[in-house]
Amino acid sequence: MFLFLKIDTSGLLRNDLPLSSDQQPWAVRIAFEHTDRDGKRINAIDVLVKADGRSIKPGALDVHGVSLRESEQLGLKEAATLHMLADAAGKSDLAISYAEFDTQVIDSLLIRLAAALKKDPETYRRRWRRPGLTFLTIQDPVAKIECALSSEVDGEEWRRPTLAEACDILLPAGAQVSGSTTWTNLERTARLFFTLRDKGHFQEVLPCSAA
Repeated sequence: MFLFLKIDTSGLLRNDLPLSSDQQPWAVRIAFEHTDRDGKRINAIDVLVKADGRSIKPGALDVHGVSLRESEQLGLKEAATLHMLADAAGKSDLAISYAEFDTQVIDSLLIRLAAALKKDPETYRRRWRRPGLTFLTIQDPVAKIECALSSEVDGEEWRRPTLAEACDILLPAGAQVSGSTTWTNLERTARLFFTLRDKGHFQEVLPCSAA
């Protein structure tokens, strides 16, 4: 079983702070889809998360367009959403995101949720990072190699493509997804995965029945 994940956040992760820091970003919107090996949906959610007094950086607002007011008035509780995600992870073999950023933010939120409830910091993350669940990111190295976009960084031949760039280059015309929301970006991630899997990638992490 596969678990596809895409989130939009209040800002960027800070490498100078531990994941447990309350200054790390929170997930403004969380979307995931739990599918079988052929991509047939089993469960899915696309949740606007309640801010609960937290802020959204202007740069992040420009990306996803979710205002603090909208989040406060219409968002759902973060803890319940994270529990659903962890539950779906418990029924999956492979957790797939385009970039590592998404799973790192979930790690951070689960650690902070445990701290808020005065539990061991790993209480909830253990359900997420459980034995038997493999985490896969598409961006690096597979999309990076397939897209072969020149890097301006010394010592690097290619740079990491954005999700939009990877889709434009790698997805056939009939598989393109219009719009730019958390959900449509989740759809892009899934279509990229299956397109690249069909080209022979990811064999080393696929469950035997899905290879």
